[in-house]
Amino acid sequence: KNWMEYSKKGEISDLEILLLLAFSADGKALPIPFSQFYRDDDKKESYNQGCRENYWNKLLHLVFEQGDEDKKLYQDKIMLKKIKKEAIPQEDYLAFKKTCLLYDWIKGDKDIKTIEQENGLYGGAIQVLGEGFSWLADSLMEIAENEGWRKGREEDLNKIKILSKRLIDGVEEEGLSLSRMHIPGNRIQERIKEEKDIQEDKTQKLIVETENPNSNLKPKNLKPKTVLEISLHRPDRIIFMGEKVEVTSTEFSLIHLLAKNRGKILTHNDLLDTLWTENEYSTYVQITSHLYKIRRAILKTIGNNKKNKKRVKDILKVVSRRGVMLNLEENKLKIS
Repeated sequence: KNWMEYSKKGEISDLEILLLLAFSADGKALPIPFSQFYRDDDKKESYNQGCRENYWNKLLHLVFEQGDEDKKLYQDKIMLKKIKKEAIPQEDYLAFKKTCLLYDWIKGDKDIKTIEQENGLYGGAIQVLGEGFSWLADSLMEIAENEGWRKGREEDLNKIKILSKRLIDGVEEEGLSLSRMHIPGNRIQERIKEEKDIQEDKTQKLIVETENPNSNLKPKNLKPKTVLEISLHRPDRIIFMGEKVEVTSTEFSLIHLLAKNRGKILTHNDLLDTLWTENEYSTYVQITSHLYKIRRAILKTIGNNKKNKKRVKDILKVVSRRGVMLNLEENKLKIS
């Protein structure tokens, strides 16, 4: 119920709901059927530490990728835990793992066999876990209805309902109707992708036609507005959309490095090797923490609304499984 009070209308995500359910008493009680090899190996300290680091880092990456690092649930469970990775409690680690497994399952980027093999699970384990979490999502929906979401937050209520169905079928929302059909050769995921590509093509065509109905007529004297200004003479601040944003020296170094490599994806190792060469204990978490603080400082200055959050997220972009980049046109960046 606490989450229902502080969650914002229209801003809840699938990842957020999954993490919430994973940390519930019933979610923690749902087992993950590991193979014998992984059960035995899990007792080994080095393997155990590696697993905990992987799933925690993956969640951190997804949170930053979605631009939701300021959500209270993530702050409490992931972002602000001042603990070393090897000290993550077993219960929390399993909650992280369940969240990651089920998120992969509903996104449909990998088939179920691949997910199970990569994580050392018995065949059918994901579906069993998905069914259990589907039941939890239904229970959450009932609680939300009792809290009055049917009147004020029907869109959010419907999101939980759709997620419950997706946890059974393992598809994105667009694929729910296809998942109910019999498609020879098990081509459901391929058909979903085909449908999505068709819709994206139609959308892109509509945007082009709407924004530029007559390609021969081009606007004149439109000077691009600078979005980000960085001065080496002022390492205590940056200027974003005309507003001065105070930053620390480390944050300035990070954003300056991204600016010098504008449009290029810098891996986490690139950043660590360049900015934290003397600190062997620097980690991915340290990078994401500084990136979060930069985003937060910018939003605090220009206004923390949905439009600005999306814009800042797209500019200080986290590229899944690859790194981070400054996604900004050259004529909108000024370095002096």
